[in-house]
Amino acid sequence: MRQVLIISKQHETVTELALIIRSLGFKHIDSASDSKMVHTKLYHNPPSVIICDMDMNQEELTVIKRILSGPLARIVLMLTPKSNADTRYLEQMGGEASHFLMSPMDKGKLHYALDTILGAE
Repeated sequence: MRQVLIISKQHETVTELALIIRSLGFKHIDSASDSKMVHTKLYHNPPSVIICDMDMNQEELTVIKRILSGPLARIVLMLTPKSNADTRYLEQMGGEASHFLMSPMDKGKLHYALDTILGAE
């Protein structure tokens, strides 16, 4: 079962991503808006891939980074705001992110990234 966890504080981002991901054939999509939810969802229903919106406050990103670097580590696709797609954002997650995608989202690029990530499982 291929399950996706979307981490974002923006309801619109979660909705948009979920619609795109469902149209690509994924049926199991979950979301979390803060680090506590991320931790709980990773333990109870570990996803195949995580999509993390980097448009979150620094404290939340730091906690999420810590969670994702531990035994619950998963392949992570970071969604970076186009206006902020510079080295600051890439460095924030360090080695925890395996792929990056700039918003606004391009369905083809998202599909390619998910295929690449899930093909590596």
